[in-house]
Amino acid sequence: MKNFISFLSIGAIGTIATAAVVSLALSTGCTSDPDDGENPSGNGGSGNNPGNPDGGEGANGSGTGNSGGGGGNDEPGDHPIDEACGYKTNPRTVADIADKTDEGQAVRIIGAIATTKTFVASFTKNKGSCLWAFFVKDPDTNRGLMIYRFGDNAPVDSDLTQCPKSSQANKVPFDIQPGDIVDIGGKTVAYAPAAATAKGLPKQRQVELCAVKKQSSGSVSPVVVTDLGALVEGNAAYQGLLVQINNPEIEYVDGGKVLGPYGVIKVKVGDGRFLEVHNKFFYVETGSQQFDNNTTFQHIIGISHLDYDNWVIQPRDRCTDFSPQSTVGCN
Repeated sequence: MKNFISFLSIGAIGTIATAAVVSLALSTGCTSDPDDGENPSGNGGSGNNPGNPDGGEGANGSGTGNSGGGGGNDEPGDHPIDEACGYKTNPRTVADIADKTDEGQAVRIIGAIATTKTFVASFTKNKGSCLWAFFVKDPDTNRGLMIYRFGDNAPVDSDLTQCPKSSQANKVPFDIQPGDIVDIGGKTVAYAPAAATAKGLPKQRQVELCAVKKQSSGSVSPVVVTDLGALVEGNAAYQGLLVQINNPEIEYVDGGKVLGPYGVIKVKVGDGRFLEVHNKFFYVETGSQQFDNNTTFQHIIGISHLDYDNWVIQPRDRCTDFSPQSTVGCN
């Protein structure tokens, strides 16, 4: 059975007379958190916005990395996603939006493949603002996007572990898992903090969600990337994409430690730069990864993601996305 979560006007909580279609309270269309100026970066979690308007194919990416993918987009016009969002949407692909698209455009994506579960991507402590997100991949092309939605607030000055999954907050599709095939309705957004813009880094492109329909479940694999410099630069070919780097050369600290401050791993790019590996996608739920001194990795997997003012890799799990896996918390 297909699960269909939509976001309609306040007071419209109820069941639509369509099989497996649930309508949930929210303001019409796709709107951000009521506190204007908030964005998918913040203290805790991570989540920003992808995109290089001039991006084309990136260097040295390989692998399609998925199975069970969905179909292509249909024609413009009336569509269940349009009805759920409350406005007409244009059929687009993940690749189209990831490479280049105007901001604020209503879009409908059919058959995207989820590469992460739904998680708290960003939390603003002094507001209790909770931004939930998941990442998706194009079924036919190696391109990725972040899909996000503000949920109910946590108590002010609490932490992101208190972001609620209440019945009122079911506007957020909490049940998304890697490999799920989903249809998405929303509006395009691009974001980068001032510090990233000052560095000349591209904005991260994403879609602010108003409706999602789960078609089925499958599996998804990372795309092997050899051009680490392209990841550091936020090349559009890799933004929001689940990637794998093989045999990374680590910049060890303090007598051979793998982890630097805040659990950051620095991977040598080869030209004096470093690609950072962060842990925000799993840290709050499971704690930091740990490794023996001078550990040599066979590979590291994660989402290419703009975290504050750097394009980094965010692994989804301290066990499955590292080889060797963390020395703590894994069987």
